[in-house]
Amino acid sequence: MRTKKTVVILVSGLAGSGKNTVSEMLHVVLSNIDKNITTDLYSLAEPIKYMSRAFLGWNGEKDDSGRRLLQNLGKVGREYDIDIWVKHMFNQLDKRHTFPVNFVIVTDWRFPNEKEYIESNPLSEVYTVRVVGRKTSIANEELAKDVSEISLTDDGEYDAIIDNVSDLEALEKQVDILASAIQDKYIVE
Repeated sequence: MRTKKTVVILVSGLAGSGKNTVSEMLHVVLSNIDKNITTDLYSLAEPIKYMSRAFLGWNGEKDDSGRRLLQNLGKVGREYDIDIWVKHMFNQLDKRHTFPVNFVIVTDWRFPNEKEYIESNPLSEVYTVRVVGRKTSIANEELAKDVSEISLTDDGEYDAIIDNVSDLEALEKQVDILASAIQDKYIVE
């Protein structure tokens, strides 16, 4: 079993919507399809978080001060090169894997250009997922309205919608259905 190309699954949603939980569940399910199927989780914000911890003394808290730091550092990078964070992802994936990976699950897709950049790569396909149903976990209205939080909306066009309004068991069922749809669409013998 394999995929013809690397399938990059872009997961989006408001802060606190369950993006990481859905991504981790999907990673487990896809990883267990077959021993020849490879999957990886990647956070586009990870280099921003790393720089914030290593060089700016960020304590890892996403309080108002921490979130503002992450948002501003992300903005500075995008002003330098709008695709800087997605380019970094491809560089990191090249370092992590000596062979093409079947699925890369991006846990925190935030901007349309990230999808466009990935789609421009002839070795990749894109599958988009939106996690909805929960209000943002950001109490500060200014931070909640930052472009990194609102550039993708619940009413956009996505390949799949996960409605995270119930319990963990219901979420697991939705992720199983999502994984089956992805498997049917992309895995070949």
